[in-house]
Amino acid sequence: MLDYLSVGLDPNKVTFFVQSYVKELTELTFYLLNLVTLSRLERNPTVKSEIKSKNFETSLPTGFLIYPVSQTSDIILFDSNIVPVGEDQEPMLEQARELVRSFNSTYKEIFREPKAVIPENKVCRRLPGIDGNAKMSKSLDNCIYLSDSKEEVKKKVMSMFTDPGHIKITDPGKVEGNSVFTYLDAFCEDYHFEKYLPEYKNLDELKDHYRRGGLGDVKIKKFLNKVLEDFLVPVREKRAYYEKDIKEGTLDKQQALEIIECLWLKFNEIVYMRNSHGAKYFAGFPIGFNIAIGGQDENGNDTYNDLSFLFLEAQKHLGLPQPNLSVRLHEGTSDKLLKEAVRVVAKGSGMPQFFNDKAVIPSIQELGIEEKDARDYAIVGCVELTTQGNNLGWSDSAMFNLNKALEVALTGGICLLTGEKIAPDYGNLETYETFEELEAAFKKQIDYFMDKMLLACEEVEKAHIDLLPSPFLSASIENCMENGMDVTAGGAKYNLSGIQMIQVANLADSLVAIKQLVYDEKKCTQKEMLDALKNNFEGYEILRAMCVNKVPKYGNDIDEVDKQGTKWADYFKNRLRTFKNYRKGPYHTGMYTVSAHVPMGENVGATPDGRYAKEPLADGGMSPVYGRDIKGPTAVLKSVSKLDKTLTTNGGLLNMKFLPEFFKTETGIDKFANFLRTFVDLEIPHIQFNVVRKEDLLAAKKNPEQYRGLTVRVAGYTAYFTELADELQNEIIARTSYGDI
Repeated sequence: MLDYLSVGLDPNKVTFFVQSYVKELTELTFYLLNLVTLSRLERNPTVKSEIKSKNFETSLPTGFLIYPVSQTSDIILFDSNIVPVGEDQEPMLEQARELVRSFNSTYKEIFREPKAVIPENKVCRRLPGIDGNAKMSKSLDNCIYLSDSKEEVKKKVMSMFTDPGHIKITDPGKVEGNSVFTYLDAFCEDYHFEKYLPEYKNLDELKDHYRRGGLGDVKIKKFLNKVLEDFLVPVREKRAYYEKDIKEGTLDKQQALEIIECLWLKFNEIVYMRNSHGAKYFAGFPIGFNIAIGGQDENGNDTYNDLSFLFLEAQKHLGLPQPNLSVRLHEGTSDKLLKEAVRVVAKGSGMPQFFNDKAVIPSIQELGIEEKDARDYAIVGCVELTTQGNNLGWSDSAMFNLNKALEVALTGGICLLTGEKIAPDYGNLETYETFEELEAAFKKQIDYFMDKMLLACEEVEKAHIDLLPSPFLSASIENCMENGMDVTAGGAKYNLSGIQMIQVANLADSLVAIKQLVYDEKKCTQKEMLDALKNNFEGYEILRAMCVNKVPKYGNDIDEVDKQGTKWADYFKNRLRTFKNYRKGPYHTGMYTVSAHVPMGENVGATPDGRYAKEPLADGGMSPVYGRDIKGPTAVLKSVSKLDKTLTTNGGLLNMKFLPEFFKTETGIDKFANFLRTFVDLEIPHIQFNVVRKEDLLAAKKNPEQYRGLTVRVAGYTAYFTELADELQNEIIARTSYGDI
């Protein structure tokens, strides 16, 4: 039993039983014995091989001969359709299928024919014994057991059969039939060489060296031992975990789940008091308790454990907005963890959200973060990225409204909402003879406001040092004690400040609209477009219709639009990287809005993409404007993937909404899991989902007292829908819903 548990079989999903306790198995075996001949059993290749290996000859036990029939009962009584086996067991499965056909023909269609699932890696189909015999066998004492200690495994590996003709190191050696190399074929990956044997790139190079001579058996056995230990260490750890609890009788999974769910409830008892401004920008009162599961360990291996699944189960049961549960994905994420996470998404709590190690880890390394720290990244607040125990990353040091900068570039520094001059006059839309002149003025406005923003950030950091020193926190952050500096003064190992760019979707759509309608196709004059914006499109309804319907939009995998968003996000990031914060650390960028897309939209006049004045900007940060992503969710992923992953080292956010019906079948679960695999491959840093019907949201607005428990994903956090402001509720309702992929 401990072997089963240690390799990951979950008692909540797998039924374990003692075979002898199920009397029906014996009964079925007796029935099946009447449907097979003695000669057929004797012809079974696996039976014949076992008879020979055990030297039964004429002293053959009857029970041994009928073993294939007993095994058939074990399989078909429980309606099994697939059976994972080694290749030597395929004849046994064929025997089982014959018996099923005979039974169903004699009586009626009751049992189904089982199919064998055999490893794709041919070596893994039947591992030889450590003595070189055809396969490992307990009776031959040539096995490596999951329960073996580190010392026992090493001893067995060092005794393994190799090439008897390879006497001296200089002798050419045979790889074929060499148990050590067979085990390396089964367990070794390229990263093992980088880790343990860097003089070789891969196993092929090691084999070539052995074949030509000059490589000793001891060296390759030591290497194999390290490879096997990489596999066995987590197995031993899990085994020890169960052994301890079983021995002490202290905790089972159900008890552990109950404790976790109690903790979840405690998280939700805390509510921050916010002023009116804070409530607008952080609507729904997110607390920011974060738990992340999955991802990679320090060596790049997939990592998760029983606790990972208990966290997912707790979220599935309770559906509460706290803690903010995240799953780290990468190319090697197990299907088991991924699909369980999808099933939790399907419940509609807005969790978990997903982060992409393939995008996040290399991008934060570019900030000077060591690889081991980067692999150990965590999430704070909503989607902000940090390293653990060594970082003061001021995540929300500022938010920069790119669309307001475009507005003043179009108006000569005049605010469309107030008519006041709030920025320098570098020209206006009427004076720019070319689109390139407009872009040059836009760049100057970005620079102007960036400089002011950074001065303000510096003053805030100075105030923190004077008014909010944090000695207790400093004592727990790496390097602060050694440097004798408070964390607010730059004592930490890493000292980052994150600035949010808001919002590239509206910006890209607006710039393309101007370029196409004004400069390229001349569907309207520069003055007409500017007047339309000044009048909030009143009297310019046809022009607005063209802006909305005749111009391509971000989120549909159209390079022309997507590149506009990428271009200006890159410009902002690259210029920001030239500055240092007051703690002498780097500024870096994020692309998430929290709920600021609503109040920031209230501060922006009409925009050339057809948006009316004061309407919300696109949600998320990387998300398209709702309703404009008309080519499906995969096209959205393609558009977002064109944003360089280094743009979101402080966190990025992609919001998507799916209908609950999509998740009703295993086919839907599988499709969604593959969708997330694509998300990983495209190196998008973040994605999250609402799973809800528009009708339910409208009903909740009308009768909030009946929907108090309805949660939605606002931004990088989940909140109760009925507690949100009307404008934000409407924005969430308006987001594009997908029924398929």
